[in-house]
Amino acid sequence: MEITTELVEHLAELSRIEFTAEETENFKNEFEKTLHQIDMLEKVDTNGIELKLNLLDAETEIKEDIAHQSLSKNDAIKNAPDSFGSSVAVPLMVD
Repeated sequence: MEITTELVEHLAELSRIEFTAEETENFKNEFEKTLHQIDMLEKVDTNGIELKLNLLDAETEIKEDIAHQSLSKNDAIKNAPDSFGSSVAVPLMVD
């Protein structure tokens, strides 16, 4: 498949992404490299190779859920960089 500038611009429009001319060219080149790598993988002979759904033969160890003593609210607030009453104060993230 040939990756053209028009195709990249169309994909950007569908994705609601704005690219500069340089970004469009970079994306085009990277997309071509990715498709080339996929083409190379498709040429690999996988006949006789057993499909494995789980790559790890090890069993997952499930540990018992044990309750432990945690910090008290006062200790947690003492360690906070800033507090307001009995709460941790954090910087405003949304105007």
